[in-house]
Amino acid sequence: TVALIILAYPTGYLFEYGTLAFLFAMFRYAVRHKDELGIGNKVRILFCATVVVSVVTIQNMIFKFDMAQGTVCFLLMSAMSLALFHFKRAEYPELTSKLPKLLTSVIQIGGRYTLEIYVLHLMAIKAYVFLTAPDGYFKWFSPVIFPKFM
Repeated sequence: TVALIILAYPTGYLFEYGTLAFLFAMFRYAVRHKDELGIGNKVRILFCATVVVSVVTIQNMIFKFDMAQGTVCFLLMSAMSLALFHFKRAEYPELTSKLPKLLTSVIQIGGRYTLEIYVLHLMAIKAYVFLTAPDGYFKWFSPVIFPKFM
């Protein structure tokens, strides 16, 4: 966990989210497999809180948030993480049968193919920027290995 936190900032320049993505995956695993992990609830809570604080801190460093933006980022990330921490898988067959078939299909596709939807929207944004950006502005792959620190 500590190594992933330390590497999050530099790896963020090489690929999207850097090692923060792994921290969130570990967060999800800790929530979903809490009974199988064999660790106490206090340790799980401490780990999840560490992930949230680390992500918010690194986001503040990357985007140089002012105090208000940093506070909003912390509050919203904390609220989202708290909701995910208490998330329980459930099915609602009565609700599904009452909703229009089209709406049910949209909800199911959105829930089952989130990664694919995410990749498609990133590709669409890159295509839009590529087509509309001034000449020489857009670069497909240009990681910053040695960022300028101010």
